[in-house]
Amino acid sequence: ILNTSNSVATGAWRHYTVSIPTGSTQMVVQLSGTGDADVYVRKAGQPTLSLYDFRPWLNGSAETVTVNGSSSPALTSGTWYISVNGYS
Repeated sequence: ILNTSNSVATGAWRHYTVSIPTGSTQMVVQLSGTGDADVYVRKAGQPTLSLYDFRPWLNGSAETVTVNGSSSPALTSGTWYISVNGYS
């Protein structure tokens, strides 16, 4: 579980990594707060505005990404990259 309390300025990024152990069946990434930040999730490396596996495309900062065995890409063990962009 990655639980952090940070702020991100408009146009700035916060980057995190999560190590998913073998046998895991689900990863849930939840973002909350004020303003409009966006969460990006990627398996192969740090996400960018144009390169990511998951992004909810919601207004505000209440966003959730769920990755499991049936998502594309499917949840696999190893390092996953989570980034938060301060949209506004």
